[in-house]
Amino acid sequence: MPAPRLQSEARTLGEAIRDYGVAYGVVIRPAALEDGEDEAKYFDIFDTGGNPCGIVDIHIVRDSVEICPKQDLHFPLFPDDEIVLGMLAC
Repeated sequence: MPAPRLQSEARTLGEAIRDYGVAYGVVIRPAALEDGEDEAKYFDIFDTGGNPCGIVDIHIVRDSVEICPKQDLHFPLFPDDEIVLGMLAC
């Protein structure tokens, strides 16, 4: 069952990630560059004790278009944007 939607007034991806972490008791940080990658785009999730919980890909759905902001924590958000944390997709 998917987690309930989180409403946030975040203006950037970084603010939204912070709000998500506070709401769900996790820490989300940009993951290190993997072998063969030209630029890092995934995020590590940790519990509050610092234990790794997994890796996610974060996308933004804006006007039915899916955007991959990679690790741009300053990526601007619009009020109707939906942020999707999911399995590695791109």
